[in-house]
Amino acid sequence: TMLRTSVSCPFQCAFCSYPTRTQKYECLSVDHVERQLDQLEKTHHTHMVNFVDDTFNVPKARFKTLLEMMIHKRYSFQWHAFIRAQYLDEETVSLMKQSNCQGVLLGIESGNQGQLDRMNKKVMLEQLEHGILLLKKYSILTIGLFIVGFPGETENTVQDTVAFIQRLKPDFYSLEPWFYHRNTPIHKQRALYGLKGAMHNWSHNTMNSSQVAPLIASAQKQITDSICMSHLPYPYVFQLLDAGYSIEEIRDLFYEFHI
Repeated sequence: TMLRTSVSCPFQCAFCSYPTRTQKYECLSVDHVERQLDQLEKTHHTHMVNFVDDTFNVPKARFKTLLEMMIHKRYSFQWHAFIRAQYLDEETVSLMKQSNCQGVLLGIESGNQGQLDRMNKKVMLEQLEHGILLLKKYSILTIGLFIVGFPGETENTVQDTVAFIQRLKPDFYSLEPWFYHRNTPIHKQRALYGLKGAMHNWSHNTMNSSQVAPLIASAQKQITDSICMSHLPYPYVFQLLDAGYSIEEIRDLFYEFHI
């Protein structure tokens, strides 16, 4: 079951048009979310809840209260959501595990600090590493999402992303080409980066869209300890897990079908 507990996003990532297209960021109260989860529990048909909020663990205090409520209610279903790794600490991750968190999606975007800064991610690589290691410590499945080709990208910055994935070993990862939407903050800086084109056909001072696919293919060959799930809708992994497949079986399945 998909469930939304907030609208819009409190962040302003340079590649994302979501905050531009929506109203101001607002959250449902924990009491309201509790009533919705109670209804799902009563149906006896929900095995998994997909919280589709853009960032489920912000604000931090609300997230902690929500987790404590879910633990207290002892819901039978598992859940997954988009999480910002830099806002995780050991207490929070422990609560996530106790509340039946099966896995998280992490919009990491790049393993290069300069790229993260240009994307306005407002995070340090060390914070991302700390959060991922905590999730792995508590055996919470991690899916790392990365973008290749954003302005400032070079072959060297892509290699930094490869090294990051190899070092942190998220269970799954996705490398997707950057999509140049003109309704995003980076469009206002197009002169600075020499941005031309739109959508899937673009160029800037350090790269063009035709260079991205070979770089992704090369990166995928180098990454050996995480499972590639590029081009797949992210809930697919959780659906396979819910159907009884192990991570090892999913790895074999993806390999056989050349995903």
